[in-house]
Amino acid sequence: MTVSREAQQGWSLHQRVSDYLFNMECLNKREAKRRWRQSIKDAWKNCCAYCGEPPIDDSSLTIDHVRPKAKGGEDMMRNCAPCCLKCNQDKGSSDWIEWYRNQPFYSEIREHRIRRWMTQDFDNFNLNFYSNFDSDENYDFFEKLLAN
Repeated sequence: MTVSREAQQGWSLHQRVSDYLFNMECLNKREAKRRWRQSIKDAWKNCCAYCGEPPIDDSSLTIDHVRPKAKGGEDMMRNCAPCCLKCNQDKGSSDWIEWYRNQPFYSEIREHRIRRWMTQDFDNFNLNFYSNFDSDENYDFFEKLLAN
């Protein structure tokens, strides 16, 4: 009896596609997009990334391209953040930093959250970490913590 190389090395070679697939769902394009958008909103606790306000209703929390598509922004998760209608309309295709820093609700903490979102590894992103630092009063402590 000959033993395959895979068996000799302890590998398990399956013969059917169903042996490789598990816990998977078949989604149409619309449902996949809806889930993608919802995952972004969930990561931000269903609040606007800029002003921090919760939406009035489900349709008033939009997805904003932080770097506008008109200026080369991509349809990538790291470039999309939840945004209330007011902030989305006010920002338009402006540079987000320039626009955000001129808003009455500007917060260095939220700016850092957005920057981290844009450059982060989504498996390790933890927005809950920031919940203790929502007020600008705690910002000095927050700065020292990030420096370490």
